[in-house]
Amino acid sequence: MRGRDYSGQVLTECICEFGGGVVLLFLAISGKYLAYVSPRICPFLIVGAAILFCMGIFSIPQIKHFQHHIHMAHCLLLVIPILLLVLPHSTAAQTATAPSAGLATAVAKSAPSSAAPLEEKTKLSGLDSAHKRITVKNEEFYSWISELTGNLDKYTGYTVVMTGYVYKDPQFVSSGEFVPARLLMTCCTADLSPIGLLCKYAKAASLPEKSWVTVEGTLIKGSFQGSPDPQLQVTKVTKAQPVNDYVYPY
Repeated sequence: MRGRDYSGQVLTECICEFGGGVVLLFLAISGKYLAYVSPRICPFLIVGAAILFCMGIFSIPQIKHFQHHIHMAHCLLLVIPILLLVLPHSTAAQTATAPSAGLATAVAKSAPSSAAPLEEKTKLSGLDSAHKRITVKNEEFYSWISELTGNLDKYTGYTVVMTGYVYKDPQFVSSGEFVPARLLMTCCTADLSPIGLLCKYAKAASLPEKSWVTVEGTLIKGSFQGSPDPQLQVTKVTKAQPVNDYVYPY
């Protein structure tokens, strides 16, 4: 005599499918997926959630079909990723420290079209040509780094104001220097690398590592690993509130 009139295997599969769909949909709607991947992945999360919901719906009628032999191992393919997404853990943002190809120079190499004049691209805000001043908004951090790198001669001598976290890796930054950095993400946290403008500042040693600051300084033409590099001669540093430190090359 059977002890139950349902399939424990199919029931478990349904729970995993609906659970996985809920997690993916929650990550997409809440924006929490941005801790792992770039905004371009959001449509794939929504499609993935829809597929899992459909799989769960089509599996419901099969729950009533009793099975003598139950196989659960394949359910781990959904359970393990769900647990990895739900359980608290440190993100790569806390460990990414080394720029992949330099500081501001990394942007120029990843965006070959950056040398185009600003007027030929999407208009960036914060440019005051009359007073030779650039105020970099958080959402335009990458775009302005790209613009300054590609048109360094044009903007040399401008006053630049920008916000970032203090980056002072001795492998890339010398004494009396720091970078108000942000983390560049192309696809996911696995490719995170800091970018920003190298700043010349006599009191750089007094700035705590990873503290958030707003920097004001004059743009100068420096050199980083043999390539022309936009740098700042700092005139003012103030404390700032942390912001989303991920920036994207698009």
